[in-house]
Amino acid sequence: MGKSIIIYGSTAGNTEFLAYTILQHLRNANRDVVIKNVIDVVPGELHQYDELILGCSTWENGSMQTDFGRLYKSMLFMSFDGKRFALFGRGRRAYGHFCQALDTLENALSERGAQEIMPSLKIDGDAAQFEHEIREWSHSVADALAEAHR
Repeated sequence: MGKSIIIYGSTAGNTEFLAYTILQHLRNANRDVVIKNVIDVVPGELHQYDELILGCSTWENGSMQTDFGRLYKSMLFMSFDGKRFALFGRGRRAYGHFCQALDTLENALSERGAQEIMPSLKIDGDAAQFEHEIREWSHSVADALAEAHR
């Protein structure tokens, strides 16, 4: 079984809620997953994990959550060959750049050799209102990870 980590950046608590809800579902599916707030992550430690599950919110003009932006800048100078990733986050469709931070992360990881496990989970508004979608996405991630390690 590969080593997996959930890394989240949260300003208002919604992405943190998403991260811990996803963690619970993955652990219920017998996945061994570590979770960290992005402010506690040293960029070099990303290489210790086979699967990166990253959560980042998008703000108004498409900006990445501030703390996550720091990690992102370091990621631009790293290789992710052989890594797999899944992304989750929230934003507001009312703004023209709905969940653009996830698209930015996806492009950066893909361009540096990582493979996407599945399409990003993009939540519009309050994460607590999307429990069903979060559960379904988490189960799909768990299934994809299990399949990759058979």
